[in-house]
Amino acid sequence: MSYIGKTPLVGNYQICDALTTSATADYTLQVGGVNVSPQTANAMIVSLNGVIQGPGASRGFTVSGSTISFNSALTSSDVIDFIYIFGDVLDVGTPTDDSITTAKIVDNAVTLAKLEDGTQGDILYYGASGAPARLGFGTSGTFLKTQGTGANPAWAAAGGAWTKLKAVTLAASTASVSFVNGTDSVVIDGTYRIYKIIVDGIKGYDSTDTYVRMRVYDGGTDGTGTSEVTASEYGYSNWWCTNHTADNSGLNYGNGYAYMVIGSQGNFDDTTGSGWSGEITAYNVNQTTADNCWKYINWTTSMVSSASLYFQQAGGGGGWKSTNTVRGFKIYPNAGTWDGGTFTLYGIE
Repeated sequence: MSYIGKTPLVGNYQICDALTTSATADYTLQVGGVNVSPQTANAMIVSLNGVIQGPGASRGFTVSGSTISFNSALTSSDVIDFIYIFGDVLDVGTPTDDSITTAKIVDNAVTLAKLEDGTQGDILYYGASGAPARLGFGTSGTFLKTQGTGANPAWAAAGGAWTKLKAVTLAASTASVSFVNGTDSVVIDGTYRIYKIIVDGIKGYDSTDTYVRMRVYDGGTDGTGTSEVTASEYGYSNWWCTNHTADNSGLNYGNGYAYMVIGSQGNFDDTTGSGWSGEITAYNVNQTTADNCWKYINWTTSMVSSASLYFQQAGGGGGWKSTNTVRGFKIYPNAGTWDGGTFTLYGIE
């Protein structure tokens, strides 16, 4: 800072009272009869017998509190000419608010202990104004998600993983299982791109031979509809192989049907050991453009038949050709009802 005239001096400059020497090295420092304690020996000028003494034990004197100690005992013939004390010459006092700039702080000097305490799990980030902001902790299982330039981060569900949406365990004599958007807390909308239904261990309710069919629910172009598609608008194909020597492989298919056959048309019922499990995956359910309007559905199934209890493995696929969205799935038997087993719906973003 520049000044007009003489630069002001900073410090509490003092001249100590005269001291009478004797056969000792230690003397009490006073100003106006009151003890004084220099900040350091380096902030003093001491003259002994006309010679300026250097501060420190290896030079001329040390200081502790209000006591000055020369390096050797003096005699009554020695003369302490003067002792000057400069005071706290580097004490700049308490800075005023908002007066410390970045240039005054050494790099890497601000420790974690100097940061404001927060809540465990919170995250600090820069907001739209460029100022630091705090994102409160998320719920268990969520992950920190960037939303790109010009947007704040947010907590989100993990991408690339299946989210369990609904599970249905069959009661006795169940005629069908449906997952419909907005019904029983089911979510089948634009939130998820792909859906999967895992069917685990269903059986026939009685001796009626049965196999598995499937339909979808029409959501309209805006995704708000929930009408079961019963018209002849489906196509499907299946292949299978078995450990039955008389029928060890086969194929079925259909086009322009009112349903899709999931797996082979081999039958199962309530016979002990007979049953059916499978995995069904639906793609393109949100597509509404004419150039890619098929709703693709693929599956793999395993079955133990009611006849001779032979094992059958099947795979296949089908679909529904429409520019409307899919907002539900229905799985049902061609005849009779089912008992036991679980249907679980998953979605992936």
